[in-house]
Amino acid sequence: MNATPGLTNGTTELLLKREALFHRLTDPEAIPRFFDSVAENVSWTLHGKHPLAGEYTSKQAFLDQVIHRLGPMMRNGLRFQINRLHIGDPVTVAEMESTSIGHDGAPYDQVYAWICTFDERDTIINVHAYVDSVAVIEFLRRNEG
Repeated sequence: MNATPGLTNGTTELLLKREALFHRLTDPEAIPRFFDSVAENVSWTLHGKHPLAGEYTSKQAFLDQVIHRLGPMMRNGLRFQINRLHIGDPVTVAEMESTSIGHDGAPYDQVYAWICTFDERDTIINVHAYVDSVAVIEFLRRNEG
């Protein structure tokens, strides 16, 4: 994982803090610690044309309807690979891909771009997340129910 040169704006302390935060997404056991830094009343918009798309107005709603729905369908847990971080204050953009394997044995071939806005307490208060809609639909078709 690396911050992209030229798109990083912040102190060394901020860079290290944000890199450590997003690194938690690479380990299914650490993902709940990532969400400790998300506001309870976060506005999380998952863009696309798929069953998970929509605006979630609380952390719990996003966890229940997206994370807890997808996670149990993975053989190796919900996993993210961080490809690039564009770190700024108050916005950090994470470019990621999935390293998860579905129960059907096929990779969850997904790419993500999360645009995260932080408040003065360094808590995520707004996210615009972009994913491959076809990958979501196909994964759910193969692994759900």
